[in-house]
Amino acid sequence: MGRMGSDWNVAMNIEDAVDGREDTPSISEAFALITELAIALGAAPLSKYVGCWEHNLGGRWLISINGHRTPTKNSTGIDVPPFHAAVERDGWVRMLLAPNDGVFIGEREIEDELIADLKAAIHGPAEAP
Repeated sequence: MGRMGSDWNVAMNIEDAVDGREDTPSISEAFALITELAIALGAAPLSKYVGCWEHNLGGRWLISINGHRTPTKNSTGIDVPPFHAAVERDGWVRMLLAPNDGVFIGEREIEDELIADLKAAIHGPAEAP
């Protein structure tokens, strides 16, 4: 069981990203980037893995994606719901993301940091102005 256990004590909901219509949320930026990274690393299809597909990003993030129709434990014991990504930072569960929503624990900036690190992993580090 990870440090948060199977009980997700969520401090705040991630705002749904919408494309102008309330009834059709789009994919969250963090989830889209996680998917893009998984594809770039040759992980697709995610259902080919016995458990979750996992990637250690920058030595501080652990991303676990469940590509199965049933909940699956990741390597740290977190129950990852079907078609969700669990994100841990420095050993602590920080996010649980689905294609069009998610929850995170802590300050909003944690999502911004993950997005920046995902972009750097996919596209290389940002150039200084």
